[in-house]
Amino acid sequence: MHLTEIIREVRKLARDNPDFVYDTPYDYCFYVPVGDYPACIFGQAIHNLDPDFDLDRYNPNENIDSNISSVIRDNFEFTEEQLIWCRKVQMYQDYKSKWSDCIDIADKETPISLGYANSWQENPVELDQHNKFCSGKMVRENLATCLNKYHCKECGIIYKVDSSG
Repeated sequence: MHLTEIIREVRKLARDNPDFVYDTPYDYCFYVPVGDYPACIFGQAIHNLDPDFDLDRYNPNENIDSNISSVIRDNFEFTEEQLIWCRKVQMYQDYKSKWSDCIDIADKETPISLGYANSWQENPVELDQHNKFCSGKMVRENLATCLNKYHCKECGIIYKVDSSG
């Protein structure tokens, strides 16, 4: 499984439950349900994609202070921008923000930007991951004459094309 797939599923959960606020009496989340508390957005996303994935070892307890970075680094291929974006989403979730706000804030603070396509010698790894793992379509937005922005709402990547010459 690639982190691009998890990000896509996290975004889907937030779209399906935009006003949901993850709430536990603790300052952290659980990756698997504990008692009356459901799994956090990342725990639910990973479980939806792979129900057999072992997240129990990452649930915080008196011996473990776990965060999404540990889960990602130990198990998935990722880019640094993706990791930072996931950390932002989890941080705002743990601050009791609505899931839709978690995504919006992370997108604003840490967009997964690929820069200008004009400067690429070859496709960035994030675009290859998008093409391989993401079912979302790149949407074009005209920013100015000869300047377009492409954005995928499923996996969050953004890049620009300047065709002015």
